Amino acid sequence: MSMDQNSSSSGDALWQQANALATAGDLLGAVPLYLELSDIWPEQAAVWLNLGIVLGGLHRHAEAKQCLERAVEMDPGNPHSQFQLGQMHEQLGALEAAARSYLCATELDLRHFDAWHSLAEMARKNGDDDLVEQYLQEILRAEPDHAAGNFSLGNLRQKQGDLEGAAHYFSIAYKLTNDPACGNNLAGALEGLGRVAEAINILHDLLQARPDFMLAWNTLGGLYMQTQQYREAREALLQALSIDDNFHAARHGLARCLVQMHDLSGARAQFERLTRVLPDEVMILKEYALVLENLGDFQEALTARQQAMKLAPSDAHLMADQANLLRSQSRFDEAIALAQKALTLDPNELRANVTIAAATVDQKLKMQHISTVLDSGTQNTIILGAIAGMFEQHKNAAAAIIVYQNILAISPDDSNAAIRIFDLKMGMCDWTDYEAICQSQVDQIEAGFADTAEEGGRFDVFNLQALPVSYEFIAKTARHAAANIAADARMNLLAPDLVHAAPQNKKAGDGRIRLGYALGYTWFHSLPLVLEEIVKRHDRDRFEVFGYSVKPGDDSDFSANYRAAFDHFKDIPEAAPYLAAQMINDDGIDVLIDVTGLTSINCMPISSFRPAPVQMHGYGYSITTGADYIDYLITDRTYIPEAWENLGPEKMLYLPNTFMPTKRPEAVGAPVSRKDVGLPEDAIVFCNFNHPCKFEPVIFAAWMEILKKVPDSVLWFGAWMDDTQGNLRREAAKHGVDAERLIFSEIVEHQDHLARLALVDLALDNLHHGGGITSVDALWVGLPVLSILGDKPGARLGATLCNAAGIPEMVMPDLASYVERAVALANDGDEREALRQRLLDGRDSQPLFDNARYGRNLDNAIAAAWHNHLAGRPPERIELGE
Repeated sequence: MSMDQNSSSSGDALWQQANALATAGDLLGAVPLYLELSDIWPEQAAVWLNLGIVLGGLHRHAEAKQCLERAVEMDPGNPHSQFQLGQMHEQLGALEAAARSYLCATELDLRHFDAWHSLAEMARKNGDDDLVEQYLQEILRAEPDHAAGNFSLGNLRQKQGDLEGAAHYFSIAYKLTNDPACGNNLAGALEGLGRVAEAINILHDLLQARPDFMLAWNTLGGLYMQTQQYREAREALLQALSIDDNFHAARHGLARCLVQMHDLSGARAQFERLTRVLPDEVMILKEYALVLENLGDFQEALTARQQAMKLAPSDAHLMADQANLLRSQSRFDEAIALAQKALTLDPNELRANVTIAAATVDQKLKMQHISTVLDSGTQNTIILGAIAGMFEQHKNAAAAIIVYQNILAISPDDSNAAIRIFDLKMGMCDWTDYEAICQSQVDQIEAGFADTAEEGGRFDVFNLQALPVSYEFIAKTARHAAANIAADARMNLLAPDLVHAAPQNKKAGDGRIRLGYALGYTWFHSLPLVLEEIVKRHDRDRFEVFGYSVKPGDDSDFSANYRAAFDHFKDIPEAAPYLAAQMINDDGIDVLIDVTGLTSINCMPISSFRPAPVQMHGYGYSITTGADYIDYLITDRTYIPEAWENLGPEKMLYLPNTFMPTKRPEAVGAPVSRKDVGLPEDAIVFCNFNHPCKFEPVIFAAWMEILKKVPDSVLWFGAWMDDTQGNLRREAAKHGVDAERLIFSEIVEHQDHLARLALVDLALDNLHHGGGITSVDALWVGLPVLSILGDKPGARLGATLCNAAGIPEMVMPDLASYVERAVALANDGDEREALRQRLLDGRDSQPLFDNARYGRNLDNAIAAAWHNHLAGRPPERIELGE
């Protein structure tokens, strides 16, 4: 600041001292000196200007304004005084006066860029983008390298959606200043342009110079999230939070990142903290509820989403989420009411239609909402998949296939839709181009072997057993599938390997073995039916038995009783396999038996983390899982002979007699007559009540040959799907058999099914994938089952059952002898009756229904595997006598 030549020497000294204090930041110390100067030099505008600036710095805006007005009055041609007065007007809310002062400053000095910039900022706050543009262009016309002008114009371009323009101006500003805010905004613009790698590089350089700039760490975390580099994203977001633990945007980003890393418990902790400090943030509550839902904490999920609904009462999407969760908890009336409310708010909320369709028992209402979804032309494959699933549930395979084909048209790489189409066609017995379709499936899988094995991981390996392929091929496919399951479970996961609890100094024979069962579900099904019997049979002096289910139970007595059969039972989160594995590991499980294998609802991702030191598979899938994280396969020598035992990575745990457990029925329904169920009184009745997905053209041709050779005979099936009956009847006609000789009956309650099996003369097993519980039911009621000793395990299930039931002569070496034996038995009532009586008499003596015997054998085999582990030996084949 320059002073008048007539200034006194004492005033000069005071002036220098005041300015020195102001420059050093000691504003309080400078004020009394400037006030003293105002007495010495009352007409000096510079004194009033500096005093106004210092008072403004102390937030004494009214006093500052008075001083600056005096400065302007004394020296109206000073643009700086006009600018400073404008700043004080703006601080005091006098925006029109501020604008006048800024404009005056620019009129006095066209290169007064601070005034132009302040005008632009005022226009921005008023939403007048045209005026912002005008003022900023004034700056850049005079000074193209004005950093603040370029930065502000970049912000304007970003607001306008012109990301190229934004990146251009931010880049200039950043080069001029190296200011981290400029660099951060430049990275954001580049991200929007899809130039993510450039954005990441800029942030890396920025953070090397300014590692304390938390906004850049947050932006970098978001960029890593976008490129699915979740570990790097996590580290960047943690860096932001290390600078400011209350940086909520970074914590929200971290929570989302942990979800992607399958660390749902970690995500939950972050969301819990966010909801405490930001209880009214709807988006956070939405995402928190979804995490809770995936963790299986359904009531807490409902509570969190209810809170979000209070804050956003018109959010139809939120209501649809809540309605769907209520439906999953069997709260059907509440689900329907809420979904209907969502549709009132938004008639296009298709998920609400899906929920009503799934929850209602009113078939007309169900079809009305399904039609609404299909007529909408939606491209949402998740919604369409739900509709297809409903068609499947109601046995309308043809309609389900049409929807799945629509999904494939939208998303050609949707492997689930392709699998469901194939499986449904097999279940419908649609054998058009059967050989070509089967070969196509094999070709797809083999292509996956040559590439990334992805196809092998997505193919339905369980139903592959019903196709004319070798066990070697099935085992190879299973290896790829199991490897992909493990890789998917670990994708982006940052977690330590599980450490197995010390065996508490156990030695062979000391202490109880902690035995766990990894279960898919606990609702009524043939598998839980027999597993309940096994669990009850374990010797509690030797074993402590734990059950873990990835699906919640229903409200049935069966589910409750099944869970009660275990000493301890827990639901574990299917969507968080590592967390589920931790829960099992924390219980100190010694031996874990997975009963799901590569079925549609399975625990393999959990097993892949090795929650137990010894892991086995048995029962639900029963062939090699292909998983190197499964040590043993519970089986028998008939089902998997020694020649096949090395096709999978597991070691064989060979049980004597049969690996297949059974459960003695508690009751058989009241006797019925053939007339009651629509069977001819005097005919020979053959039956096969397996799901038709196990049927194929070769075995069906054999059945037709049998019918032709036994003229007064019929073949009785279960009515599984609407379209199956027509297809099988057409196939029968092709073989020259009257289609009316195929009889279909509805699936009935188990005890009633057992009663009607007494009406049958002979049960015919399948070729590739034999009957399990279906055959056990027949053998229990004394119905002989004719089977074939096939070329893969599934084709030998009938053999192991018949051997264990004491009728090994019913196991044929090939298809020709199978047909011959069926015809012979049809013509020999005495032998059929003798077989029936042997089966009934053998229920108390043969191994198949001797559950106590089976339980002892299983306990001994499990204990042998555990003791082998305690001895420090790797898994090895175990085969014990009785």
